[in-house]
Amino acid sequence: VMTIHKAKGLEFDCVIVPGLGRSSRSNDKKLFMWMERPALPGRVRPDLLLAPIHETGTEADGIYTWLEKLDSEKQRFEDERLLYVAATRAKQRLHLLGNTNLVPDKDGVIEAKEPVAKTLLSKLWPVVQPDFSEAASRQLSVATPMPASVDGKEIIKQLKQIKEAGGL
Repeated sequence: VMTIHKAKGLEFDCVIVPGLGRSSRSNDKKLFMWMERPALPGRVRPDLLLAPIHETGTEADGIYTWLEKLDSEKQRFEDERLLYVAATRAKQRLHLLGNTNLVPDKDGVIEAKEPVAKTLLSKLWPVVQPDFSEAASRQLSVATPMPASVDGKEIIKQLKQIKEAGGL
């Protein structure tokens, strides 16, 4: 058992990646947001852009908001990179374990609800959604667990295609 970070560069016959349906990060506001830029030619020190959290009841600081969005985008890229690393460690078998809620559609048919955006499952959703939908259609009630079997080799193939296209 090891983290995805420690598995980088290694390969295993069987890889199990649990918790794909869990959110990857809290939404707590940071006291300060900052960005450091390398020193420009002719300058001794790097530039530092710093913004404090806004005071309750005051207007949000545009720089803080921009840095927060930038940080969120960096985290999204890191999550995609980690998912790629995890999925490509398997030599023979890849088991991706994730969950999502089941909800009735307008006709009362049970269907798999799209996962929360800040989960690794949301990144795989375009690939695994048909399997989750099929499993959901077999369920008799919302309280029943939803097993889904997905071809790991197909996911790895599609992740590699997405990465080559510049998406991961």
